[in-house]
Amino acid sequence: MQPLTEKGYAAAKLLTAINSFGEAWFFDEGNEPIRIYDRKTNQRVRPVLVDANTGKPIDSRQLYAGPGPRARATSAIERQAMQRLRRLPRH
Repeated sequence: MQPLTEKGYAAAKLLTAINSFGEAWFFDEGNEPIRIYDRKTNQRVRPVLVDANTGKPIDSRQLYAGPGPRARATSAIERQAMQRLRRLPRH
């Protein structure tokens, strides 16, 4: 079997997360069609998404999407709208 490229390994992380979602929401415990295991330990893996900066699990209720480096706020109104979004209460 050919090893994956770096892009392939990145996609595998996504597919593993999707599998974890499926286990949690579509199948009863012990009835999953696929489980993920560590090659070295043969232990079942249960992925958790963590912030690379803090190492803490990510709570999607605390996230918002904001402009990236290539985004342009073409008007003062758009810039003000983005500032208001950042100030919205987090649940």
